[in-house]
Amino acid sequence: MSKVTYVSTRNQLKWALKNEDKYIVITEPDLAGNVKVLKYTSRAVILAALSITAIAVTNVWNPIGWGAGFIGIAVVSSTVTVISAIGISAGLIWLIYDSYDIIARGRIELPDGTILEGEVILKRN
Repeated sequence: MSKVTYVSTRNQLKWALKNEDKYIVITEPDLAGNVKVLKYTSRAVILAALSITAIAVTNVWNPIGWGAGFIGIAVVSSTVTVISAIGISAGLIWLIYDSYDIIARGRIELPDGTILEGEVILKRN
């Protein structure tokens, strides 16, 4: 059987990504929806969302941070919301984006006969 991890929380997803599991099956609908949005978002929008979020967080005490936060929310609000909801580091977000593909939604049978079932099934490239 291939290395498969079933996850239903952000912490379990973090662990599976750090572990570089071959298959990650997301069973929780909200988490799965956020990962789908992240996978289908362009690289430029993700980069903008991460950059603006970092500026806003590191400068929350001054008007530059406030301005970046307002501009960021206006420009890339849905992506910032997804990144916040997933709640993982920028490095792990890029790992999902670059190293995993969504291979199925629902149920799939692997070549070795293993059946995976979940909201979203990710496979490491």
